[in-house]
Formats: sequence, C-alpha cells, structure tokens
Amino acid sequence: MRFDLETGGLLTPDEAEERAEPVEAGGAATAAEGTAFVPDVDFTLWARDAAELATELLGRKITTAGFRHLVLTGHAPLPIDGTEQWSQKAITEWTDSENAAAADADENDGDGGEDAKPAHTDVFDFYERTYAVYYELHDTTPNALQRERPVMSWCHKWWLHRSVVGRLTAAWYAWEAAHADGGSAISAWILEHADRHFDRIMAEDGPLRMCKQQHTDSLDVYPAEPVPESLRLPDTDEDEGETP
Repeated sequence: MRFDLETGGLLTPDEAEERAEPVEAGGAATAAEGTAFVPDVDFTLWARDAAELATELLGRKITTAGFRHLVLTGHAPLPIDGTEQWSQKAITEWTDSENAAAADADENDGDGGEDAKPAHTDVFDFYERTYAVYYELHDTTPNALQRERPVMSWCHKWWLHRSVVGRLTAAWYAWEAAHADGGSAISAWILEHADRHFDRIMAEDGPLRMCKQQHTDSLDVYPAEPVPESLRLPDTDEDEGETP
C-alpha cells in the first residue's frame, strides 16, 4: 500500500511500481536510513488508511481495530480536533519515533541492558489509564440506583478493597506481558483476564456488593485460626552449618 503525495489517495501496487523512480547512490534524493519521508503537504487519513500507513512504516501488521486501541490507550496520535481523521504527518512522525525506540531497545538488548520498563508505574496508574477505559458502564441517569433492578455499582474507593487491588494487580502484570508481545495478545488479555476479573469483582456476591451508594468496610477476609508453627516450613535462609 502506497500513498500519492500529490493527491493523498491510495495507489495500487501497479501504480506504485510505475511511479517508483530509481535513486542514485549518494544522490540528493537519498533519505536517511530508517527515517520515513515527511512531505511538506499534509493529508488527512481515515483510521483504516492510518493503520495501513502505520503497517507499511513500522513493518508489522496494524489492523484498524489495533490502531484505534493504540490511540485509545495513548500509544498513537489522536485524530485531528473535531474530526475522525488523522494527520499523515502525525502518523509518519509517530512511526519514526516508534522505529527509533525499537532500534534503541535492540541495541540495549545486544549490550545486555536492563529489561524494558513497564508502561504503567503502578496498579493505580494502570486502572486510571487502561483498565477503566474498557468498562464504561456507569449509569449517570437520575435515580439509577432506585430501580427495581439496580445497575452494577463500582466503589469510588476501590483501592480500599484488598481483593480488588489484588485482582487488578494480577490483571496489570498480565497486560504488561500482552503489551510487550503485541499482535492479538491484548485481545486475549481482555477476554481471558480483564473480563473474568471484572465479572468476579462485580458479581452479586463479589467484594463490592455492599458498596451500592458509598464505600463500606463491612466485608473482610474469612475468619480462620492461626496456622500452627509445626506446619510451617523451616527457614531455608539459615546457614546449614549453624547449630541451635
């Protein structure tokens, strides 16, 4: 897939081949290696066209849905204000940045550098920037909680529920792995991790069942007797040669 820089339209493979011009080595038209050509004239692209351009410049398949997900999570440029179209220059600059970051990552891997940092700083950042986006279920109409069958209610102080924090932390770790894998991994994460955790958290007998209008601390872990010390494994960190 190629773009006609004069009209902004898409070219067929045959048209692209006809318009291709050989560039002499060392000529003025030679572009810097790894840097896409950014035209002086900008064009607007629909999401499908933007995804196809990103696929070409990044060298990996970007579907329209995948591109929209990258935009939604802040990893791709936003559309032009007031429209549902994207700037071709913005897409080109974004892909240049992605390619440069990938090249730096490959160089660091070759030098034995540290693993890439996670996309989120902690579970709270993950909830605010990623997890909550998938569940726009809050009913803002008047008297929503007074209906015969009240809608599900998310606790405004969810971070005070240990079981919720635990589940979201597990979902966050799984998301970071899926994000690093790319491709369809995020879709699998949504179905196999995010949805299952959300359904359990919001179940009628779930940890938020008492928080219909405000947070409550009426739920706690199940009571249990202390575990006998005789059942605990010995401390393996002690020196084996040390006598009691």
